[in-house]
Amino acid sequence: MRLIPLLLITVLITSCNKQMIQLMQLDPVENQFTEKDNEYVFDNDTVRITYRFWTDHGKFEFSIQNKLNVPIYIDWKKSNLIYNSKPNVYWVEETVVKSSSVTSGIGIRGAYGISYGSAATTGESIVRPKERITFLPPTSTIERNEYSIESAFYYLMDLTIEPNIVPNESNPKKMTNVFTQKFGDNSSPMHMTNFLTFSTKENFENEWFIKNNFYLGEISEMELNHFRGKCKGQDDKGISICPRKLKSDTKYFLYVPKGYDFVKRKKRGMTEYVVPVANF
Repeated sequence: MRLIPLLLITVLITSCNKQMIQLMQLDPVENQFTEKDNEYVFDNDTVRITYRFWTDHGKFEFSIQNKLNVPIYIDWKKSNLIYNSKPNVYWVEETVVKSSSVTSGIGIRGAYGISYGSAATTGESIVRPKERITFLPPTSTIERNEYSIESAFYYLMDLTIEPNIVPNESNPKKMTNVFTQKFGDNSSPMHMTNFLTFSTKENFENEWFIKNNFYLGEISEMELNHFRGKCKGQDDKGISICPRKLKSDTKYFLYVPKGYDFVKRKKRGMTEYVVPVANF
């Protein structure tokens, strides 16, 4: 399939009245992973690493548990979040952040490290990140949750895609089209790798590495009402309470820009889709 630049979104969109959602499934490459409580878990004799991706536009959140009876150390400068073969170090000594920079792709979610988000800052400032070396006592756990995955949606244009007709909980008498496109490891447009460096020595003379790989394995596109399920009242802020039975930490979701119409594009025979750009 041929890729199109992100800037062509506005040229290619057509009118659409319904809000659409894309539900993205991330699949692990290694067979060491297990899926527990809708989370991916990597286990060996030393550590347990648990991953969670669920949120709007996706997050790359993971926790590390020390399973040993001795402390372990994590070197974040020697650790990377690799996005489509591009390494992005977890730790830098200091970074100048300019107000004019606007990016997409993986980004910082929290207050630590380099700010890659779309919110502009005034002037220039030095951002000082977390510690480079983390000391993890026996049986303890730490979390990293400040990274987001992407800020672009995909055009599902493969002519082999056919809709699945599924019940709509919001209106049981109405059936809804859910369009799905699946990818294998070799055909996926997005790959992510968590590369981590560990040691039981503070000087890292016996360091070892863990590499956890993921790829975008499936995209399902559906109406908002189908995605959120039948709502049950409102909270104290007047926001609808919806069950979102499709929720899973192995997935994340995107709100498709209004005006995008999958069915019309499919009939035109277009095969393009947009791949988000990782810009650091």
